Amino acid sequence: MAMASQLGAWIRVNQHVQRIVPSEHTLVVDNALVSYRSLVLATGADARRLNVAGDGAADVLSINDLDDYARFRLARYSARV
Repeated sequence: MAMASQLGAWIRVNQHVQRIVPSEHTLVVDNALVSYRSLVLATGADARRLNVAGDGAADVLSINDLDDYARFRLARYSARV
């Protein structure tokens, strides 16, 4: 909970995500509609590669170590510029 507070984030654990609707910034979690501004799916210690289709598929990043996190930060910063 301290990390959530520090990041200004809402952390949900052991949840079943049924559907993600990126165009509406929403997802369905355990049959409830949840909206988000930024979304991170943390799936565990080993990265799980998701089969993602669409024009944003190349923008899906896996963060499993510090090198991955550095690439994420660079991509996030580059998107803002």
